[in-house]
Parts: sequence; structure tokens; C-alpha cells
Amino acid sequence: MIRRSRRIMVLSAALALGGCGTIPLASLPALSRIDIATTDPSVLRVAVRLPDAVKPRPGGVTMDAVTRESGAADRTATFLLIETRDPGDLAGLPLDVPPGVSTYAYRLSADDLARFDALRRSALQSHAEGRTVSLGFGIATKEFCRVAALPPGPLPATSYLMTSETGRYVILTEDSDLRSLAKVKRELESLEPC
Repeated sequence: MIRRSRRIMVLSAALALGGCGTIPLASLPALSRIDIATTDPSVLRVAVRLPDAVKPRPGGVTMDAVTRESGAADRTATFLLIETRDPGDLAGLPLDVPPGVSTYAYRLSADDLARFDALRRSALQSHAEGRTVSLGFGIATKEFCRVAALPPGPLPATSYLMTSETGRYVILTEDSDLRSLAKVKRELESLEPC
């Protein structure tokens, strides 16, 4: 069942952060190496490239971990991802971004690293005791603010994930239009200034 949880982890991360779109085929080999049992959460980095008109609010990027265990209700824990501007955390992100876009990178806080590791150890212990268990996570940018007037037309967003297994940022979704989902489009129209 741990193998299934690996797949859940990768797919939910891709779908939640990008909003819509598909994982590029070139990213699949690297993403398939992610192993929830051995991944180092201190290496986990998420990045999103957005039009300059919008940016994530502080505290607006989260990771929701869902534990599913046979005979028990699903449990969800939310972890705050904090922005990082450390050059090491930004290394490997594309430098050739078009004008009018910015890239933001995130990592788990020290407290949430410990919480996530405890959650993972608990799921692995349940699995070792013979229970059917899976642990998946989704990463989402839930709150944005407006830096400038939104331009007409598509608002492309690209999302990236780096883990100890990938060793580099891997594209999860590329140039997904933030306006393509009705809920996101409505939220964009009522954004508060940063």
C-alpha cells in the first residue's frame, strides 16, 4: 500500500498547486522516484511562477496531508509552507522567465517539519503492523493578493516540486491559466491589494 501512497502524493501535489493541467511527460520519471517512506521533508521545496499582477499572501501556501487507514476515518493535517529566498532553495529554478512574471519558492517550517515527520512515522508504523494505510499530500496556493491591475487574457501559472529523490525542481504543471477554473476566476476578480 505504501507504493500506492507514493502515487497519491505526487498526483495530489501536481493537481492542487497548478489548479489544472497535466504533468508533463518529461517530469514523470523523476516524480515516480518519490518515496514517502524515505523522502527527506527538509529538502521538500515548492515553487510557483505567476504573473507579476498577483502573488501568494504570506500564510497562503499550505500542504494538506491526508492519512487513510483501514477501519478509521480519514485524517487531514495542514502544514504551513513559508516563503524562502535562500539562494540554495532557488537554485535550479529557470532563470529565463519571460518579463512580467515572478517565481516564489516555499519550504516547510521547522515546527511543521517535525509534525510532518511524526505523521509519516505513524503511518509507516501502522503499515508495519499490517494495517492498510496511505499517506498523500496536496500543496495549494489558497490565498493571493493583487500587486497591480490584472491584465486581460490568460494568467499562466507554472508549478514546481523538488524532493530528496528528484534532487532538482520538476515541473508539475506548466502555464496553466488561473482563469480557466470558475472558482479561481471569481476569486481573482475580488482580490485585495497586497
